[in-house]
Amino acid sequence: MSYAVDLVGVFGVRLIHQVALYQKASPRMGLGMGLA
Repeated sequence: MSYAVDLVGVFGVRLIHQVALYQKASPRMGLGMGLA
């Protein structure tokens, strides 16, 4: 169970980081990627 939680946590952090990069590159594109 701990492994699953860690995996979700890492994925969440990476997802937030990706969304942040997209928003920095293009607000509209980042927003679309964040909602998708």
